[in-house]
Amino acid sequence: MYSGWTQLAAIEERNLNVIVGVSYKGGPIELREFGAVSEDGISPEARQVDINSITKTVTGVMAAKLVQQGKAKLDETLENFFENVLEDKSGITLHQLLTHSAGFRHSVGQDFERLDRNDFLARALQSDLESAPGEKYEYSNVGYGIVTAIIETRSDKSYERYLHEDVIAGLELKDTGYASVYDENRSLRTKGGETIEKASWGGYKPYWNLIGNGGLISTAQDMIRFRQAVISGEAVSQKMLEIIQTPHIK
Repeated sequence: MYSGWTQLAAIEERNLNVIVGVSYKGGPIELREFGAVSEDGISPEARQVDINSITKTVTGVMAAKLVQQGKAKLDETLENFFENVLEDKSGITLHQLLTHSAGFRHSVGQDFERLDRNDFLARALQSDLESAPGEKYEYSNVGYGIVTAIIETRSDKSYERYLHEDVIAGLELKDTGYASVYDENRSLRTKGGETIEKASWGGYKPYWNLIGNGGLISTAQDMIRFRQAVISGEAVSQKMLEIIQTPHIK
């Protein structure tokens, strides 16, 4: 039993809608809800939430698995992945995309924009870079959207299908994904009553300014289990884990 719940009293005092999950050294997962969500009859195990930019962590593990499978290389460049890449971006590597050092701007449009993969790629690859590739850290949703496109083209699967079949298969993470796992009845809601579909996706399925960099659904329990699977070598090999957890750029 986790002994630190009393240390979270400040959350309860502020009446914040919060779900907390704890697991010590791979031990049992304990969950607790605070605020209004603790009184609506939906268990913390079942509560679906938008994990926002933690989505990038999932996408990064997916890219690592793609490399582990021999379907891509970390030093492979955009000119190898896509056709007609402009010269200033042709030498950008998958590694630079994953470490936010490719030079791409933060975004090339609003999250809710109904943009498909080809249109997103065309816009992203024609955009001006904020800095020279490899020069410095520039946090970028665009970069992770491009990583997602690489995953899809090299695996010949959709983002969700690759996630479910190649990365988390057998882990019982049934609430991690996009539209394929979404359950309105179990969605965390805003104070105004909006579901994930409305508040995070704009009222319809997510499109390509969001896919792979944000808006992924999960539960607190699934997220802890995912982290445990990554650390234990269930999701990617220990050799790959060492690579993806090594700091590369500040």
